[in-house]
Amino acid sequence: MRSYNRRVFGRLDATSPLLKLYGTLVAIEIALKDAGLQCGKKGHDFHAAVSGVPFQPSTISVSQNVVQALTALQIDNGLAKGDNYPGIRYLKHVSDGIAPASSNADVQAALDEANKLVRELDREWTQAGQPHGPVVP
Repeated sequence: MRSYNRRVFGRLDATSPLLKLYGTLVAIEIALKDAGLQCGKKGHDFHAAVSGVPFQPSTISVSQNVVQALTALQIDNGLAKGDNYPGIRYLKHVSDGIAPASSNADVQAALDEANKLVRELDREWTQAGQPHGPVVP
């Protein structure tokens, strides 16, 4: 039973790193799509959008770090996929007594990387004078 997930999403627990991570990834995806970029075949692959256009290598590197942090998270059918982040809704959390599982620290690590990507995208779009930034107004 996944009481952690139901509590986080059902009560919109703003203190939860999982809810913050999910919301941040949604904001990144929407900002990239607003900029006219394609987010992969499934529509949730933010790294495909970032690496498929002339972003600076530092931004591409941070995006790859987000993917790596996501793929360390345990979900129903194994590890989360960087090209389909909505799967983190089915996170296996240690508080649910399901093994293998992810901890708040694992989720926070992914959130920290996602926040770095937001800052990188904002920086690039500001420097380029793009009208669609910032990622989170």
